Amino acid sequence: MLYLIIFTLDMGIIDILLGRNKVESVSSQSVFGRYSDSQKSDAKYDRWDQALKAYEEGLYLENFTHLLEFLKDDELQNLSYSEDHGVISFQFYQGSKLIKGTADRNKLRAEAKIAITSDLELGFTRTLIEQNFALQYCRFALCEEDDICIIFDTYAVDASPYKVYYALKELAAKADKHDDILLYEYKSLSKVGDLHISKVPQKIKNIKYQFIHNRISAILDLIDSGNINVQKYPAGLCYLIIDLAYKIDYLVKPEGYTLDLIEDIHQTYFQSKDQNIHAKNQKITQRLKDWLDRPKAKFDSEIYEVISTFGITMPSGHDKLAECIQSELPNMDWYYDNKYDDVALAIPSYLVGYLMFSYALPDPDRDFLHLLYEVIESDYFIAMGFPNKYWKKGHLNASAIKKAIHKIANLHEDKYPRIKPNLDDVDFGDLCVFSKTYMTMLSKLDMHKKDIRR
Repeated sequence: MLYLIIFTLDMGIIDILLGRNKVESVSSQSVFGRYSDSQKSDAKYDRWDQALKAYEEGLYLENFTHLLEFLKDDELQNLSYSEDHGVISFQFYQGSKLIKGTADRNKLRAEAKIAITSDLELGFTRTLIEQNFALQYCRFALCEEDDICIIFDTYAVDASPYKVYYALKELAAKADKHDDILLYEYKSLSKVGDLHISKVPQKIKNIKYQFIHNRISAILDLIDSGNINVQKYPAGLCYLIIDLAYKIDYLVKPEGYTLDLIEDIHQTYFQSKDQNIHAKNQKITQRLKDWLDRPKAKFDSEIYEVISTFGITMPSGHDKLAECIQSELPNMDWYYDNKYDDVALAIPSYLVGYLMFSYALPDPDRDFLHLLYEVIESDYFIAMGFPNKYWKKGHLNASAIKKAIHKIANLHEDKYPRIKPNLDDVDFGDLCVFSKTYMTMLSKLDMHKKDIRR
């Protein structure tokens, strides 16, 4: 899932990530969550309109140029291109993959290498042929050197901005996902084109691994101890597992096998209609056990920083957040009243992760949701180098949390002038009650944008 949360620190996480021991005078920034391309500037949308106009007028090179400018993020430096004698050469990053292409007045072609092959195994060739049937615009193929690649090509007359955008997005997403999965499954394959990824220090990898290991172990211990009867209350286990999956995606940002596990959990609980809830729990519980059995070195290879061009989450407004909270949050009451606090807390926490994983929400919503994660998972943030702001002597630090809420509202009030969090509705009695009342407060925010015509 793909979302960007940036906030300022005096020191900490970035110093660890970059291996710096000295305290720098400049502020640092830290990024959580997957990349989202939904919040583009007006200038970028002007480029999109110009691409549409150029295509309608048969100015195909201009069409491609405007589209590339629309995709380009100057801050991230995700894309570059040049034109020579009527041929545009371009390249852009999507996670661990580099996508290259050319375009002229007649056609467009883009390609990404997935892996280097030493032997054409029947297994992965059959897998990729089957995958081709599910692709709308692209195809897996063998390059000249018999390496695996994914290709999109089209005639310029058919290359509308909409078609090219979704085709490049499909190519980029499939290339980024399949390299890690294929490399894990087939030993005859090796990496290609990943020199642009940024390494993460071992200390950070250890913290992330321990976070996942401890959380999975806690769920399995809860089952084994009988503290929650998963046969009688299977939905409780669902909440615990899904909450964990979304937390891993947002806080840890793994690639490869662990990312595949997250997506499998999401699809199993939300898209698999041929299994009952007990079968789903049994399947995913086994996958969690399998994760614990993997060598830690395998996980370490999945942790790295990347640049992306396309987000995969669906742009959505505040109404979607309010709808999800109002429909799901009441389910925590029974668990809280019957002292299943772990499950009760998992429900608002799951909502945070689900919304971040599934939708590209407005900036204030993402910031407010991130804040709840900071409160709930304070131990993880502290381990990662963040100051302990939201807890004091084992209790919620109400004044610090209120200050953070006001800071977020003030940050976005120019664009959302009606954003006025009602802190009177928030109860700081305990973490469960706080999480419920905090999410209820978010659902009631007035997120109407400022009318720029006035």
